[in-house]
Amino acid sequence: YQKQGDSWVLQEQLLPTDAQEENFGSSVDIKDNQLIIGSTIVDFNYYDYVGFAYIYQKLGNVWNLEAKLSPNNFSTPSLFGINVSISGEFAIVADIGLGPGTGNDFGSVYIFRKVNNSWIEQKAIRSTDYRYFGGSINIYGDYILIDGYVYYWNGIDLVLDASIFDTNPNDLFNSYESSLYGNYALFYRDDEKTLILFERTSNGWKKIKELKNSSNMAVSNICIDNDKIIILAYNGINASQEAYFFQK
Repeated sequence: YQKQGDSWVLQEQLLPTDAQEENFGSSVDIKDNQLIIGSTIVDFNYYDYVGFAYIYQKLGNVWNLEAKLSPNNFSTPSLFGINVSISGEFAIVADIGLGPGTGNDFGSVYIFRKVNNSWIEQKAIRSTDYRYFGGSINIYGDYILIDGYVYYWNGIDLVLDASIFDTNPNDLFNSYESSLYGNYALFYRDDEKTLILFERTSNGWKKIKELKNSSNMAVSNICIDNDKIIILAYNGINASQEAYFFQK
C-alpha cells in the first residue's frame, strides 16, 4: 500500500514464486525502496520444515523480485525466514531452532550482503545453548540487533558490540520484542512487563528510560522510528486491541 493524500491505496499484490509456500508473508520488513518477506514452509506429514526469504526492490511503481535467499548450509527441520529485517546492503534472516531432539536444536541468524548486485551469505551466527536465538532481530545501518545482543559491521566483519542484557536460554522466543533506530534500542520484556529504552553513547549502551506495564494487556509488537515509539497490545480474554503512541 502507498499513501496518496489521506488514503492508503493498494499498489501491488506480491505472490511467492513457488505455489506450495503457504506461509509466504510470515515475516516482513520494509525500508525505503527495499522489502524482505519471509516464508516458512511446513510439511506436517514428514516433519520437514524449510524456509526462504524474498527481497524486492522498488523501481518506479513496481516491486521487482531481486533475490530468493536460503542459507548455504542447514539441515531440516528449519524455520528459516520466521524473522527478517533489511537495511541498505544488509539483510538478516532468523531460524529460531526447534528444540533438542529435532535435528535443529538451537537458533541461527544469517546475514546476507549485497555485493555487485548479488545477495550473498556474509555470515551465520549460531547459538550453542539458546533455543530461540533470533526470536527478535533488527538492523539499522551498520548495527544489527539480535535479541539482547548488538553487532556492528566494521567494514570487514560483523563483530559483537555489546550485550545489552543477559538472554535467558529458557525464555520463550516471544518473551520480548525489540526495535532499533539510530542510536536507540527499544525492548519490551514479558517476564518483567517492562519497556526499556537504551541509547548508544561514547561509553557504550546506557539505559535511559524504563516503563512498567501495569495493565492486563500483552504487548505484541513495538517500533521506534526517529523520535516516535508505537506499541501494539492485546487482551487475550476479551480479544481487544490497543495502540500506544509516544513522542519525544
